[in-house]
Amino acid sequence: MFTRWFLAGDGKVERSGGRSILYRRDLTSSVMLSDIVAKVGGKARAEVSLHDIFTLMNEQGSGNPGVLRTDGGLNAFFVRDQQGKLRNVNVSWTSYGQLGNQEGWNVSAGPVYYPDPPFPFGYGLYQLTAGWVFSH
Repeated sequence: MFTRWFLAGDGKVERSGGRSILYRRDLTSSVMLSDIVAKVGGKARAEVSLHDIFTLMNEQGSGNPGVLRTDGGLNAFFVRDQQGKLRNVNVSWTSYGQLGNQEGWNVSAGPVYYPDPPFPFGYGLYQLTAGWVFSH
């Protein structure tokens, strides 16, 4: 879904700007994504840019310690897609390959609110169970 929502066609274009200050919150129990957005102060405070995310990923390009989790745990963000709809973007550091000898960032996206076609009710992408949530 990330590719469809953010990279299709000419891709999402963001205005360049200074680096944002993001706050990290530890998520220790299962919470609906929409509740996270409300808890951090609404859509405007929850929303970050792809630029913010990729800047953090670049700073930890080899899985180095830093702001983002690199233990395989989830880093959750909320970003507007090309159509202006708020989406959940998840980033995690993973080992992959036949021998587990390759490492890199895994980036995925999902809906924040239901109903959100094409996801049927109960699909399971509407809540997080553990991880770090980033917002303004």
